[in-house]
Amino acid sequence: MDTNLEDLEAVGEISSANEVRQRISGTYDLTESLDGAVMAIENYPENRDIKHDLFVEMDRLAGPDCILCSSASGIGASEFTEDIEGRHLCVVTHPCNLPSFPRVVEISPAPWTAPEVVERCREIM
Repeated sequence: MDTNLEDLEAVGEISSANEVRQRISGTYDLTESLDGAVMAIENYPENRDIKHDLFVEMDRLAGPDCILCSSASGIGASEFTEDIEGRHLCVVTHPCNLPSFPRVVEISPAPWTAPEVVERCREIM
């Protein structure tokens, strides 16, 4: 992470690697990680049941406007979010370039994803 942040600073993608580093923290607690989040992106294995169970829990714990994203590459959001209460907030976001330089991200909504959620996701990405 440190090397990537320094590289991003060197090419002008961020103004201060140190400032970004100070805003990054880690936790193993899903409740803590979703507290105040505007967007959450999961990277679980490509397994429909695992993703479904995680999204049920994320939907329960996240704020009412938190966009819930999966980085799935072979499973559409419609395959694991259909029965989730906040399904209108669920999308698949799949980076197309090196993760340290995410200039292109495929945003794939489910049929029930709200259009404004797709737009907010695009703006954040």
